Amino acid sequence: YPSWDGGVRVALTSRLGQTVAMVDVSDEKNPRVVWKEKLTGHPDRSFFWRGKLVIPCGYQGLLFEK
Repeated sequence: YPSWDGGVRVALTSRLGQTVAMVDVSDEKNPRVVWKEKLTGHPDRSFFWRGKLVIPCGYQGLLFEK
């Protein structure tokens, strides 16, 4: 599930793959993966709150970007 921060970052979560990735889309022809993480829980649709990524992640809990 994609979530956009209103700027140049898009977060992608995958429930089946148990992954989350942050993508920089400042160059729309060449998006760049900033980071990718394998999770133990099954992430739901993420969202941005006060510029930080928040991911509801099932039994792993509510994950916040530092």
